[in-house]
Amino acid sequence: MKQIQQFSWLCLFLLFTHAAQAQTFLQRGNIELGGDISFSSMKEPEYDNSLNTFTFNPYIGCMFSGGFELGFRPQLTIVSYDGSSYTTMGLFLAPAYNMNAGSIVYPYLELLIGYNSINNDEDNYGGLGLGVDGGLKINIAGNSLLLIKLEYLHQEYDIDDENESINTLSFGVGFRIFLPPHTAAK
Repeated sequence: MKQIQQFSWLCLFLLFTHAAQAQTFLQRGNIELGGDISFSSMKEPEYDNSLNTFTFNPYIGCMFSGGFELGFRPQLTIVSYDGSSYTTMGLFLAPAYNMNAGSIVYPYLELLIGYNSINNDEDNYGGLGLGVDGGLKINIAGNSLLLIKLEYLHQEYDIDDENESINTLSFGVGFRIFLPPHTAAK
C-alpha cells in the first residue's frame, strides 16, 4: 500500500511539474529559438525534367504579455530545375499571437512582412514579401516545442520594371526551444 501511495505522489508531482513547465511558454520575456526545414523533389518522367526545392527558416522571437510575440525570421530557398537554379532570400518581421489552450498545445497565428530577393544565374531582384502562417506549438519535453504549421507567402519582385510574384503554400514541421528570462540572461 505504501508503494502505491508513493507512486501516486510521484505521478502527481511529475504531472504538476510538467504542467508548470508547459505553462511557462507564454511567460513574458521568454526567448524562442529554432526553425524549420523542408525539401521537395518532383520529376516529370516523360521529359526527364525535375524540380528540387530546399527551404530553411531559422527563427528568433521574444514573448510579450498575453501570448503576443515579436519574432524575426530569415528565409533561404534554393530551387533547381532543368540544369538552372535560383535562390530566394527573405528577412521577415514575424509578430505572432500564441493562444493558451490550457494544455501543452499552443495554437498560434503569425504574420510575415519583410523584404525578399531572388537571385538566378544572371540577375538579382528584390521586393516586398507578405504572408501568414499558423499551426501548433506542442511542448514535447521541458522547454522544447514541436512546430506544425501551414504557411502562405506572397513574394513580389520588380523585374525589368515589371512586377512579378511568387505565391507559395507550404506545410512545415520544425523544432524550437524557449528560454525563460533568467536562463536567457546568463
